[in-house]
Amino acid sequence: MVNAVRPVIVAILLSMPHSPRVHLGKLCLLNAGTGHLGFVHPNTKKFEPVAFLPGYARGVAIHGHFAIIGLSKQRRENTFQGLALDKNLVAKGAAARCGVQVVDITTGAVIRWARIEPPIEELHDIAVPPNVVRPKALGFSSSVVGDQITHPDGESLQFWSAAPAPKV
Repeated sequence: MVNAVRPVIVAILLSMPHSPRVHLGKLCLLNAGTGHLGFVHPNTKKFEPVAFLPGYARGVAIHGHFAIIGLSKQRRENTFQGLALDKNLVAKGAAARCGVQVVDITTGAVIRWARIEPPIEELHDIAVPPNVVRPKALGFSSSVVGDQITHPDGESLQFWSAAPAPKV
């Protein structure tokens, strides 16, 4: 006889939950449909918001007591209409933005933020590379990509482009 795995409900009453992470024994997640970062209370299974995020939150990395969160603007086809996030943005006098926000998860205070302008309007995840002091983002079609990416042996990689492959 095969032992069936029984599902366990760990949280209730969420709207578009995203990016669950366990931090210091607590379940942290983005309640993206409301625009909040918070924790799930283990006994009540209810979401306890820590901070409001002005955008569609997708992707969180936790470093110490900081949460680094990716935010997106609303999709052009208005896929996510009628969410509590829309009402919360209006109540805060804010508009959904694309960018990165750093929140102190012990206080809910926004420590830093960076807005990303069009044509980029959506982020899907965030990562914090270990031991990196000055990260940078380069587009694949940038002329300096080949100079910025190196092989572990110290050799420069050949320049490559994000141009579409030729038709065969």
